[in-house]
Amino acid sequence: MSAVTSFSLAELAAILNVSFQGDAATRLVGIAPLATAGTGHLSFCSNSRFKAALQTSTASAVILPPELAVSYPGNCLVATAPYYIYASLSALFDPPERPRAGVHPGALVAAADVYESASIGANYIIEQRGVLGADAVIGPGTVIASNTRLGKNCYIHANDSVYHDMSIGDDAVIHSGAVIGSNGFGFTARQGGWQDECHLGRLNIGN
Repeated sequence: MSAVTSFSLAELAAILNVSFQGDAATRLVGIAPLATAGTGHLSFCSNSRFKAALQTSTASAVILPPELAVSYPGNCLVATAPYYIYASLSALFDPPERPRAGVHPGALVAAADVYESASIGANYIIEQRGVLGADAVIGPGTVIASNTRLGKNCYIHANDSVYHDMSIGDDAVIHSGAVIGSNGFGFTARQGGWQDECHLGRLNIGN
């Protein structure tokens, strides 16, 4: 995590659309298991098997099912599926680092349609007729082939390859090492070997 991210108990309840008990202003800066959680940590307890750990935990707040929340004296978010709620909010405490907007001097950008708010890393290549949306982030070492559209606020991590004539929608996240649009495993048998079969359709990853 690049910077401290803090939410109040009430803010998390509103984001997750669940109820809460306790001090609405309690600040939470991270997530930890019941046994190791301390001040500022949010933890979770999915069922009564972990009730002993819940009673001794020093977490500032806990995600609990209704049957445990009813007798819990501390701060808690109340949800029928605590682990699902934990998974839903985990990304809030680990936001991706967003570099400042602009084009790194070591990048090669042939596309004309690039929003000024986009961030383009070193050794990045985007070929002609490409479109790079507003607030998009492209990591170093990534290659975007010709006639490919990247939507607004998408995040393409380092060392990805996106082939020509692709479309990646708004808010998409592509992690490092991905290859988008390659032929895949299309082969046709022939005497003495195999014939590679090109995939002629356009790949579209939606919003």
